[in-house]
Order: sequence, then structure tokens, then C-alpha cells
Amino acid sequence: MKKVIYVLMLALFINACKAENKKSDNSEVKSEQKKEITTKNILKSYFELQKALADDKNDLAKKAGENMLAAFSSFDMSKLSHAQHTEYMDIAESSKEHASHIMESDITHQREHFEMLTKDMADLIALLGAEQKVYQVYCPMYKNNQGGTWLSEIDEVDNPYFGHRMKKCGSVQKTIN
Repeated sequence: MKKVIYVLMLALFINACKAENKKSDNSEVKSEQKKEITTKNILKSYFELQKALADDKNDLAKKAGENMLAAFSSFDMSKLSHAQHTEYMDIAESSKEHASHIMESDITHQREHFEMLTKDMADLIALLGAEQKVYQVYCPMYKNNQGGTWLSEIDEVDNPYFGHRMKKCGSVQKTIN
């Protein structure tokens, strides 16, 4: 009787170990899959937009909005899981709407859409990652002291919300990725 109980317990232990190894293998596959998915062109257009707004360049911001639309259109979704695809589509739809407004607006309205676009880019990075370091920067004075964040490819403050008026207003909050 003791042998039977021992064999059953051993079998349960072995099955539990196999299940744990399988779960570990799946997370490694998801991690590898994430590395194959590139957000580089989308983020590049976002950083172009951030720089254009920081330099008060309405025309360059419009061009960056156009580049963002092109980057989303050419993004390869074939490597996304079903769950990633669903979330990506929500992010892409929202981002494309903001990019379209940026292409057609004055700089004040561009900055309003940039704020919402920043949330989309943070969601995109959380979902798919980024191939480079990205910094989250915060300006406490934006929107009548309500504050606002943006993402940057450099570890310095280059404020897109105020441009040359207050180019260095803000602080780097954290490094993402």
C-alpha cells in the first residue's frame, strides 16, 4: 500500500514539474516573439513629432504625423498573438486619429493630440516593447499646472508642450525598457 501511495505521489510530482516547465517554455516563446516584433518606425515618427513640437515647428510636426500614419500602415502584424493583435488594433486606431489631427492642425492643437498620442505610445511599448531605451518625462506646468508626460529617446528635457517658451521645464521620471 505504501508503494502505491509513493508511486502516485511521485507521478503527481512529475506531472507538476512538467506543467511548470511547459509554462516556463511558453513565457520564453512569448519573450522571443516580443523581440521579433519591431516598433522602431512607429516610435521614430513619435520622436520626430516630439522634437518638432519642442522646436515649435508646425510643418515638421505635420510631416511627423504623416510618417506615423505610414509607420502604422506598414507595421507587420503577422507575428502578434490574437490578444496582442486586438490590443494593437485599438492603439493603432487611436494613434492614427491623433496623427491625422496633427497633420491638419496648428501647433496648439497638435500639442493637445500629442498628449493623447503619448498615452498610446506608452501602451504600445507596454504591449510590444521597444528596441531602444525610452524615457518618460514630466512637465508639472502643462495644462495650467495639471501636468503632462511625454516619451523621449534622450535622457534630457526637451519640452514639446511649451517649445522654446519653456524648453527645459520638466524632469525625467523613469527609463522604460
